[in-house]
Amino acid sequence: MLTYNHMVVDESRKVLPSQEQVDRVFHALADATRRDILARTLRTESSVSALAHQYPMSFAAVQKHVAVLAAAGLVTKHRRGREQIVSSAEWGGGAGHFSGHVVVS
Repeated sequence: MLTYNHMVVDESRKVLPSQEQVDRVFHALADATRRDILARTLRTESSVSALAHQYPMSFAAVQKHVAVLAAAGLVTKHRRGREQIVSSAEWGGGAGHFSGHVVVS
């Protein structure tokens, strides 16, 4: 069994994202509201309805923002009873890696 240092990248196993996936990430991060939603979910998971109370827009609008973030792989959604819970996606060593670097304008 081989054990790797987490800081070492095995270049032969590295899977690069497609151009389409990169475009989705940049599109998602281009909007200040989506960056703020991502920053909030990096701190703690939230229901879509709790997120909607934080913005001067409809529940449906916040739901669409969350859908764009989910399509980009930046957040995940799951049901807890009647609520949809949004949390940061685990990617590239964990989304928490970016928690101190998300810029909200």
